[in-house]
Amino acid sequence: MDLQVSIEKNEINIIHQNIMISISSNPSNIPLNHLLLYTKNRQLNGIGIDNHQPSVDFDTLITISCDFDFPLADYGEFFYQQLTDAKLTIAREFPAKKIPQNYINQLDDFYESVATILTAFGYPMKKIKKAPAKAQHRWRKEISTVEFFIDYNEAKGTAIWQKRKELKLLAGATLKKEPPLNKDGSLGFAAKFTQSLRAEHAKQIKNFTTTEDIIFKSVNEIGNFLYFAGTNSWLILKDVNGKTIDDYTLVK
Repeated sequence: MDLQVSIEKNEINIIHQNIMISISSNPSNIPLNHLLLYTKNRQLNGIGIDNHQPSVDFDTLITISCDFDFPLADYGEFFYQQLTDAKLTIAREFPAKKIPQNYINQLDDFYESVATILTAFGYPMKKIKKAPAKAQHRWRKEISTVEFFIDYNEAKGTAIWQKRKELKLLAGATLKKEPPLNKDGSLGFAAKFTQSLRAEHAKQIKNFTTTEDIIFKSVNEIGNFLYFAGTNSWLILKDVNGKTIDDYTLVK
């Protein structure tokens, strides 16, 4: 797992892909649009969202942000459920809610990334078995020649999942030009990740159109490259009959 880490007197900032985590022992304020974890003596004891003032006693605030694809409350609810399933005593600082089933896949991936990072930095989140409802996808040789078409949010292209860790985007794909912005006009983490991907392949892009075939590691990486993510890309890639790559590869 590749991380960018900066350490200051009372704060550690960590970036992994489009996820940003801040661990602060002396927070000056509680930010908006963040998932919040409260800890006491390095033990998680509360979870909140936005800049809600907590009811729990804490000595360290962990804030988590990314380009949230779903309402922030769904992330908070999923984290709360995972942490309580892991037998941690956690105060919920927001109302309970039901999470839509089709959110589970991405929420679980997000949770596991955060849990891995925080555990490494001394804030244990017991690793638990993934929820049965989490969608899993498996490459099979039979789909290695199927062309999947992409037409979403100004981006177009054709991709072939030729090997387990190789998705080939065929030359001639059209990239979305303008990145989505945060409310303050700044670039979000997904947009920055997309910019880095495009910079890696700058010689293969001209006027927002790819000039060569490009190999990516995953469906989500193609989504970032073409249209700055922001949706479930497993449902965007479709064959000539409209059958999604999710339909082809979902493990049931």
